[in-house]
Amino acid sequence: MTCLPCAGAVRVSEHMSTLQQLQAAALCMQRVCSFCLDICTCLQALWYYCQPPLASLQLLAAISSEAAVGKLRGSALLNLLHQRSDAVAGDDQARRLLQKLRHAACTPYFRC
Repeated sequence: MTCLPCAGAVRVSEHMSTLQQLQAAALCMQRVCSFCLDICTCLQALWYYCQPPLASLQLLAAISSEAAVGKLRGSALLNLLHQRSDAVAGDDQARRLLQKLRHAACTPYFRC
């Protein structure tokens, strides 16, 4: 009998005593629990690092989807960015992000 989560690392055979079989099963369960905790820890770390930019990513997703649906280009896109920056006047981080987007979008119009 092989402990499947351990992929052959622990083999329980009929030649082992009951105590050895129990120890092998316990080792296998410890590995499974360790694996599950590692996944949980990785997901928690991922969520921890995704939390700060989440609002900015949601704002970018909303603007890009609205621009894509309306097929906005040029001045229409600049107007959308300006309206959104007025709407988020209290959120400093979102305002700075939209200011960068507006600056990047209007750069082609101000080249000499």
